[in-house]
Amino acid sequence: PDARFTLASGEITGRQAIKDTIEGMWAKNPERRIVHFCTSSVVRADSTTATAETEVSEYEPAADGTWQSRGHGRYYDQLVSSGGRWLIKERYVKFPM
Repeated sequence: PDARFTLASGEITGRQAIKDTIEGMWAKNPERRIVHFCTSSVVRADSTTATAETEVSEYEPAADGTWQSRGHGRYYDQLVSSGGRWLIKERYVKFPM
């Protein structure tokens, strides 16, 4: 419930606020399709917390129907173990790399 999501446009705090922000992004242009390819994660964990860095590339359809790159970045995550599963407590997104 106290998660943080940091984008170039600012920081969003709280699960519901994050959900509302992402849904609002989709609602602005529901036909727009952006694909995220996440690779090369490096995770460091102990029994209750972890950090992760994940490479991400974004692609979107071009006007001619082919796919074009939107950019390459990195997710910086802080995770916590809760109820037998790992949750993202904080995600900082850095684009472009």
